[in-house]
Amino acid sequence: MGSMEIPFDISETVWWTGYGYREEWIVCPECNGQKALTLIQGNGDTVSIACANCSQGCEPPLGRIKRAFYHFEPQRFICEKVEMHGYEFWYHDGERNVSSENLFKTREECEKRCIELNVKKEKEEESKILTNITRNRAKIAWSVHYWGRTVSKLTKELDFAKKRLSECKERKGRKT
Repeated sequence: MGSMEIPFDISETVWWTGYGYREEWIVCPECNGQKALTLIQGNGDTVSIACANCSQGCEPPLGRIKRAFYHFEPQRFICEKVEMHGYEFWYHDGERNVSSENLFKTREECEKRCIELNVKKEKEEESKILTNITRNRAKIAWSVHYWGRTVSKLTKELDFAKKRLSECKERKGRKT
């Protein structure tokens, strides 16, 4: 049976990547704060619809969305206690539990990792926003197509019903 070396000693001062997170309202990237989109259909007709990207559930669009911002920066960390979970070491400093993969012996190593994490989280957040926009566009296109067909079908039915009503009135007028 092999043994594992503990990465940091108890009471050793190391550097932690920290974890900063905040949410901010930003202008909706889909409607640019206008709360509506104008779609041009294949036949050239334009349709203005409420922006689905900045709507929450059945609520009307707000013209803005919540976006998460992450900020990792080196913070001093004093290892007071260590635990092992599976093959991973977790250190405690009295306030936080931190995986050894987010602890570093030097500030420079930690700064390098913080930059990597900030770039990674920024890309993930941008990708999430783009995915939401793309998914909502597909729903919007389907919705416009569906309701356009429904209006066309109901218009034909209404025209037919008006014609039948007119014929019935005409027949009734001839009987009296």
